[in-house]
Amino acid sequence: MVNEKLILFGVNSLLTAPPEPVKSVEEFRTAEHFLNIISQIEAQKFAETRIHTPPASENVQNKFKFILDYLSKQSTSSIIEWNINELTQGNDVLLSKMALLIVFAAHADTYFYSKSLDTDEAQHEQLAALFDLHMIEGTQNNPYQLNVDACLKD
Repeated sequence: MVNEKLILFGVNSLLTAPPEPVKSVEEFRTAEHFLNIISQIEAQKFAETRIHTPPASENVQNKFKFILDYLSKQSTSSIIEWNINELTQGNDVLLSKMALLIVFAAHADTYFYSKSLDTDEAQHEQLAALFDLHMIEGTQNNPYQLNVDACLKD
């Protein structure tokens, strides 16, 4: 299984304040860290093509539904069926998969991801190698997808 520290590094290297850097996968159950990264990815796009993240006042179930919808095109398997209650209750496996997908989505946005490379280069190389090993070519609209199940097991 992928080292939890590598997953946390991947997410923390992409965050802007707030929120605080995460120290454990369980902290992802608020969805705030994922929304922070998605809003940064979207900020790189032209205004007319941006997808707007839910407001902070939105309930956590709706936030996770948005994130699952957003990341669904990044995954080779269907993630829409993931149990949102398990995410909010801190299911480590599902939260780790979601974290890998969010880092993969940022990695796919080369311009955005390159800004995070100021941190530990060796760990970025580990993530890139992991993604290279488990990504496949997708469709024309989404050139690459991640086999997140295999990626987490590696």
